[in-house]
Amino acid sequence: MFTHRVISFLTSQALTVLRLAFILLLTAAVPTWAATLTVTNSNDSGAGSLRAQIATAATGDTIVFDAALDGATISLTTFVNDLTTGSKQFGPSAFFITGSQALTIDATANGLTKGIVIARSSAAGTANFRLFDVGAGSSLTLRGVTLSNGYVRGGSSLYAGGALGAGGAIFNQGTLTLDRCTLTGNTAVGGDVFSSGSSGG
Repeated sequence: MFTHRVISFLTSQALTVLRLAFILLLTAAVPTWAATLTVTNSNDSGAGSLRAQIATAATGDTIVFDAALDGATISLTTFVNDLTTGSKQFGPSAFFITGSQALTIDATANGLTKGIVIARSSAAGTANFRLFDVGAGSSLTLRGVTLSNGYVRGGSSLYAGGALGAGGAIFNQGTLTLDRCTLTGNTAVGGDVFSSGSSGG
């Protein structure tokens, strides 16, 4: 009788351990699925905009466009220019892909046949900036996109491209893939060397 109870106890404990192990295995095996985020308007910013979806995206995510936007132009007036110590951004850019992010922007999904134009606004008074800066260790895939009217002018860190004025549409420091894309009307103008402090050499 005593032996039977011991065996029953050990069997119960073993089953409990097996259940816990199975639960832990299931928890560890759940993958983190990449998300698909949809741009629903052609606004520069705000809910549903390309800017909002880029800001929301996690690494591995794909940004697509609502079918109603087929052939639309996203006209941009807003840019970022991180001048803090240690920043790897290379002057004013509409979008800075950084932090080891891997992002795809696909303008062929949802049945789009005309793609999407991403352009710096041609309105008078629009600041000079490029469209994309891809940081070191990050990657960007663009599919079916036209990039237009990016403008960088060399001269200082206040302008995109430093002294040389580099990358009118995209300045790539990481990994860049262009699939069925068009780059048109973008400008990169070199500038004189500028120093706001002492320099050597």
